[in-house]
Amino acid sequence: MRAGRSHLLRSAYQRGYAGQLKAVQKFREDNADWLEDYAFFMALRKYFGTWWGCWPDELRLSFARAGADELGAPYREKLAEDIEYVMFVQYLFFQQWVQLRSYAQRRGVKLFG
Repeated sequence: MRAGRSHLLRSAYQRGYAGQLKAVQKFREDNADWLEDYAFFMALRKYFGTWWGCWPDELRLSFARAGADELGAPYREKLAEDIEYVMFVQYLFFQQWVQLRSYAQRRGVKLFG
């Protein structure tokens, strides 16, 4: 299931990103305090294929302190497409979450979290 969903999300990203660029950009600006670091972290996790504790020490330790700014620059460049993809997926999730929350509220259902 996860691989199939990932394939569908990649396809949506490739087809729909350009058409939603302004909305995605606004989402990025509104969530700048966490979104880029999260997307970078997820792209690194995919790149290394393992959990954070197994990453190269210098990158892992610098990421824990400051988002791997200096040591992460080459990775940010190399993984730019994956970083953009993760931010797009977060945008889609947020849009769906807003719709779900609104639907639930209209029906008197309370969501926690």
